[in-house]
Amino acid sequence: MISHREAKVELGEEVAARLKLTKDGTKVLWPQPTDSEKDPQNWTGGRKDIQLLIITLAAFVPDFDSGIGKQFQMTWETGLEWLSDFRHRIFVLIG
Repeated sequence: MISHREAKVELGEEVAARLKLTKDGTKVLWPQPTDSEKDPQNWTGGRKDIQLLIITLAAFVPDFDSGIGKQFQMTWETGLEWLSDFRHRIFVLIG
């Protein structure tokens, strides 16, 4: 982390003037965010929270789903071919 004053000394006035700073203007942002709304550093807090939720569910659901399938198979003494087909159809419908 480098302060804006240090950036002026180390990089020169011209370069330091183009650097993006934190909201309070005391520290240089690194890496420098782009002006694009697609840059994750420019996302709103809500969008970042949704992305975190999606990643968390993607990590959790496969383990949970496989556990349910095994329990179902042991309880009902049946194969899981129909369950696999059902999941495939759900994913196709969702998207």
